[in-house]
Amino acid sequence: MSKQNPVNELADKWFQVEGISFHRSQFGFIGKLYKQYGRETVLKAINKVRARDSQATDLRSPNLYLRGICRQLGASGEAVNHEGRAKLEAMFKGIK
Repeated sequence: MSKQNPVNELADKWFQVEGISFHRSQFGFIGKLYKQYGRETVLKAINKVRARDSQATDLRSPNLYLRGICRQLGASGEAVNHEGRAKLEAMFKGIK
């Protein structure tokens, strides 16, 4: 039995959130978050969205909301792209 690709696993969990529709581009988005923040952080962020009463049905941009939660949680030790994450966080620092 082979281990599932972590990006596919996270994308599957994201598609289970009410208000998220399946689209191939979501795999790239989740993959980027996975590299920047790690599996643990992205999974926690997805679970935070799922814990909302309305999940993602009332969000204008669920992807930005998920990315914001990941940023708040910070990168886990398994994040691959630490340099890219640091550049991205520096760009967004101070923007609210």
